[in-house]
Amino acid sequence: MKKLFSLLTTFAIVLSCSSDETSAPIQYTLTVTASEGGSVTDGGTFDDGTEVTITATANEFYTFSGWEGNDSNEIALEFKLILI
Repeated sequence: MKKLFSLLTTFAIVLSCSSDETSAPIQYTLTVTASEGGSVTDGGTFDDGTEVTITATANEFYTFSGWEGNDSNEIALEFKLILI
């Protein structure tokens, strides 16, 4: 019997605001956690506007079922980090 696993994506946003135009860009910290039955590529810290792809990998006897908080059931999830 195939088992399913899903991934939980957590976006921790680190904002830096300053009126100084030479300040560092806004950065986002991306934390990605897999449930039992698989793994996912690492998150990290990224500058505003960075395009990020995270990829899920199912363990043997498991099937990827989707991303929590997103309708996609594709193994790779692409998105752009932007401040709205």
